[in-house]
Amino acid sequence: YVELIKKAGIADQNVPRPEYSVTEPIYLETKTGSIMTIVPDSRFRISCTQVGPEGRFTQFYSTEITPAIYEKEIAPARSFDTCENIGMAQKRGKVGGGYLQSHIIMYDGKVINTKLRYPDEFVRHKILDLIGDLYLLGFRIKGRIVANMTSHGYNQALVQRMYQAIQSNSRSV
Repeated sequence: YVELIKKAGIADQNVPRPEYSVTEPIYLETKTGSIMTIVPDSRFRISCTQVGPEGRFTQFYSTEITPAIYEKEIAPARSFDTCENIGMAQKRGKVGGGYLQSHIIMYDGKVINTKLRYPDEFVRHKILDLIGDLYLLGFRIKGRIVANMTSHGYNQALVQRMYQAIQSNSRSV
């Protein structure tokens, strides 16, 4: 998508994008062990740990998120799944043929359909998902997120807490 957007071009709309600077920590913990915290920071940074099944593919990545870093280090990271999950999804008609070419497929703890673009591609994709879910807030973010075992559902819960904090701050001004 990044390449297609660059090719199409970007038009400046001369409208400032609102910014949200985290002033108080926001913490989220789930029963399954996922932990997400966002704390004040002068930039937008994410530190994430991805824990795979039985500890396989456990990875950590931490970076500031800038347009250049996003384009080079985050956007190319692909989604991943297991053969077992894909088989179940195919039986329900939820997975098409293109899925197998666009995703990293694992079987018995090994990647079977491609070579990884990065040794830590799984965690980079989790960061990509988190950035996409946070984008729905409509704000540039200044804060550091520390996340462990994220998913879209947990990301959305963090977004909801951040939205509540933004609303609360705007009412108190």
